[in-house]
Amino acid sequence: MKIHKGDEVQVLSGKHRGKTGEVIRAIPEQRKVVVSGVNISKRHQRPTRARYEIGKDGTKTRVCAKCGGKL
Repeated sequence: MKIHKGDEVQVLSGKHRGKTGEVIRAIPEQRKVVVSGVNISKRHQRPTRARYEIGKDGTKTRVCAKCGGKL
């Protein structure tokens, strides 16, 4: 394989086609390379926790458990 760690490469296929980046790791047995900034997935955010408060007039409202703001 002629591509090594540190080389600047351009992605030729897939959803990141056309992006360029530096090779972080080369895996010659699988003929693959890991390119920085390509195929990065974001970790999911935990949904806002809510609790219910009952007002003086008896109405029930959803309230953020962390900040106390209305949802």
